[in-house]
Amino acid sequence: SKILDNTIEFNSGGILMSDELGPTSYNTIEGNLVEDNESDCGITIVGHNAKAVNAKGVPQPSAGGVFGNVVKANVVISNGTTGEGGGILLAGAASYDNTISNNQISGNGLAGVTIHEHGVDALNGDVISGNWFGTNDITGDPGTPDQVTTGVFIERDSPKFPTVDITVKNNTFAWDVIGIYDITGARGLTQRGNKFLHVAENVKL
Repeated sequence: SKILDNTIEFNSGGILMSDELGPTSYNTIEGNLVEDNESDCGITIVGHNAKAVNAKGVPQPSAGGVFGNVVKANVVISNGTTGEGGGILLAGAASYDNTISNNQISGNGLAGVTIHEHGVDALNGDVISGNWFGTNDITGDPGTPDQVTTGVFIERDSPKFPTVDITVKNNTFAWDVIGIYDITGARGLTQRGNKFLHVAENVKL
C-alpha cells in the first residue's frame, strides 16, 4: 500500500502501521505533511503481535511483524506534544528492516526518530538516512534516561540480544542537546556521515 501526498493533522496520532491481524510489510509513506497530532506519534511503526517473534527474538514474518516499509520525504512536525509521541516511532515486538529517509522532522514530543524496546523484540536492520532533524524531544521520554532535546533515540537494552543493528547515516541534526542517543551502548549501531549543527553532544552512548 502507498500513503502519498496527504495532509494529516489535528488527530490523536497521524499514521499507524501495526500487525495485530498479520504482517504489515513493504508499504510506502511518502510526501505527506504530518503535523499537530498532539496526543501520539506522527508516524508509528509498531509490532503488537506476540507471534511475530519467538522467545529467542527470531522474527516469524508469516505470523506478524512490521518490516520492509519505507517512510520518505515527509514533513513530520509538532506531534505528541501533549501526550507521549515522537515524530516517527519504531517499536516491538517485531519492527525491523524499515527505511526512514529524507524526511524533515521537528518539534515533536519525543525524539524525531524514537526506537523503543517492548519486551522480547526483533528491532534490527532499520536504516535512518538523509533526514533533517530540528529540535525534537521537547517533552522528554517518560521512563527512559532521555529527558533533553534529541534527534534519534535508541532504547534496546535486553540482555537477550547482543546487537541492535541500526544504521544512522547522512542525516543533519540541528538545535538539539543530543543528536543521537543510544542507551544500548552502541551494540550494533552504525553511525556515519551525519552533520551536527548547534548540537551540544553529537552522539551519547
